[in-house]
Amino acid sequence: IPGDGTTLGQVGHVDDEARALRIMMLNPLTFGKRYNLTGSDYFSDEGYVDTIADVLGVEPRKISVPSSTMDALWDGKIELGEPDEDQRGAGGGRWIIQVSQLVQRSAPNIHRWNQNVVFSIDRLRIDIDWEPEYTFTSAVEQTYEWFLSKGLDKTLKFDFSLEDELLTQIGQASGMETP
Repeated sequence: IPGDGTTLGQVGHVDDEARALRIMMLNPLTFGKRYNLTGSDYFSDEGYVDTIADVLGVEPRKISVPSSTMDALWDGKIELGEPDEDQRGAGGGRWIIQVSQLVQRSAPNIHRWNQNVVFSIDRLRIDIDWEPEYTFTSAVEQTYEWFLSKGLDKTLKFDFSLEDELLTQIGQASGMETP
C-alpha cells in the first residue's frame, strides 16, 4: 500500500462507461464538451485493498511502502526490474510504467502518487441524466465473478517481480506465491 494508505481515488466500471459514451455519442448537447467519466464513489488505497479482500473472502497481508520510497520511485531515483525491448531507450518512460503498475490510479502526467484523484461526474449527470449502476464494491464483485466464469483464475499467469523486488528493497518478505 503506497505511503500511509489514505490517498483517495475512484474507478468506474466498463459497462457504466460504455453506456455513458453511447448516450453521449447520440446527444448533440455533449458534442465538444469534456466530461469526467468514472464511478460515483471513491476509496483510499487501503480501502481499495480491503474491498478486494472482502469480495475475494481473504484476509489481506498489508505492507506499506514508505513515502520516502514512493517518492524515490516517482522521482526515478529507484528503478525496479529490467527494461524490456519496448522500454529500452525510452528515457523516463520506464519509471512511469513501474509506478503505474504499483499505483493503479496513477496518472503521472497529471498528479503525483500521493495526490487524491476524485473527479465530479455532475456535468455528465446533468447533461445526459446518467448515473453509474455500479458502486466500487459491486464493480469488483462483477469483475471477479466474470474472471472466475472465464476460468482466468486457472489460466492467467501474473508477474509480481516488480512488487517482489520492491518488498526486498523495503526489507519485507512477500510470503506470497504467484499463481
